[in-house]
Amino acid sequence: MFLRLTVMGIVLGAMALAQTDRGTLTGVISDPAGAVVANAAIELRGAETGTVYQAVTSATGNYTFSQLPVGTYELTVAIPGFKKLTRSNIRMQSSQVIPLNIVLEVGSASESVTVTAEGTLLRTDSSDVSANVETDRLTSLPILPIGNGNSSSHGVRTPQAVANLIPGTYFAPSSNIRVNGSPSNTEAVRVEGQDATVNVAGANFQSHAQPSVDALEEIAVQSSNYAAEYGQAGSGVFSYTVKSGTNQFHGSAYDYFSNEFLNASQAYTGIRPKTRRNDYGFNISQALNRNTAPISATNNKLADSTGRTVIDGQIFDPKTTRLGADGYRIRDPFPGNIIPSASFDPSAVKVLALIPQANPSGLVNNYNNPFPTDRKTPIPSLKIDQSFGAKEKLSGYWSDTSTGVVLCVPLCSSVGLPQPVDTTSSTYISSNTERLNFDYTLSPTTLLHLGAGFVHRVQV
Repeated sequence: MFLRLTVMGIVLGAMALAQTDRGTLTGVISDPAGAVVANAAIELRGAETGTVYQAVTSATGNYTFSQLPVGTYELTVAIPGFKKLTRSNIRMQSSQVIPLNIVLEVGSASESVTVTAEGTLLRTDSSDVSANVETDRLTSLPILPIGNGNSSSHGVRTPQAVANLIPGTYFAPSSNIRVNGSPSNTEAVRVEGQDATVNVAGANFQSHAQPSVDALEEIAVQSSNYAAEYGQAGSGVFSYTVKSGTNQFHGSAYDYFSNEFLNASQAYTGIRPKTRRNDYGFNISQALNRNTAPISATNNKLADSTGRTVIDGQIFDPKTTRLGADGYRIRDPFPGNIIPSASFDPSAVKVLALIPQANPSGLVNNYNNPFPTDRKTPIPSLKIDQSFGAKEKLSGYWSDTSTGVVLCVPLCSSVGLPQPVDTTSSTYISSNTERLNFDYTLSPTTLLHLGAGFVHRVQV
């Protein structure tokens, strides 16, 4: 059992930059002559939710909106003696500081200027190397396939696949992540701004507590030169931002699947190994995965020193051991590749009774058990954002990642043999994550931020 409790500290000050997964909008307001405009009231409104944020410029004309959720915003400046200015289509990204300087035009308050161009992403306030990737880009590129070797140990798509888009990063699902040559699995993972790293003894168990890819709005990866507040990270910092609701009802449904019917046959055999997986969900992203695989053997032919063909799986009589002409020991095979029952050891008789009979008959490729193995990984999640006014805002998040692997009945292992020949049994892994963030604007230049998080993982 793995238990982690993380509590974020209190953040005070207008320049509380990137303390969570949220972003910051900052800049200077000036007149046409370049003189700064002090004590100017500014309003920022979320385009999707209508949430309002308010600020006032300082004596030097600077303004800052910190702790902004990921999304699109509209900024409005209305000052007597100047035209009302509206700047829309401001895209806020996770863990980013967006500079936006405003130049007002002289005129009456009844006149207005509207700017719809996107804000610049050129950053001059920080030297960190980072990248922000929206999940729409992940799902539109072939980097999130489901199937052996591509998905997590749960068999579902993993958001850590974003590392495939980041220069200098190596990624192996549920195994290894290296960022810029740093030691493996030393990265930190944050969900909704708080630590949710599940790396134990150098192994990457992040998929055991991952959110669903389709529940995420954006993933920010900071690979170097990030701020000291991320001191727990040995290499990169992966920040997951969960999708928030809007004032309009909307939803989506999806299904990612693999089936051997869509695959090409194996060379020379014409066999299509049975592989069936489904990753589907809607709204809160619930995933279900199934996998059924046949068991097969190989047919390798060798020869002993006498030139006789030796077939893989052939049984030899130890009583016929002798030296061949070349000095190597040789043995004769049992007739029909069958050991006489009189030669059986009593203990071996009991063990053999537990092993299934050949299916079909023959010396090789004589056991094929396409047993069903169900692996189900539901990943429900829920996020609630509540605004109590221009000053008080609350955000809560809950998710549960659980995987149940039910082997065939009667119980059998991954090689298809029943217990107690093989002791492999069904497994169950559960991990739930909770996050709570509270923001209160004490004054136009002072923000209070409180955050608490909890991660609980159980494996049986």
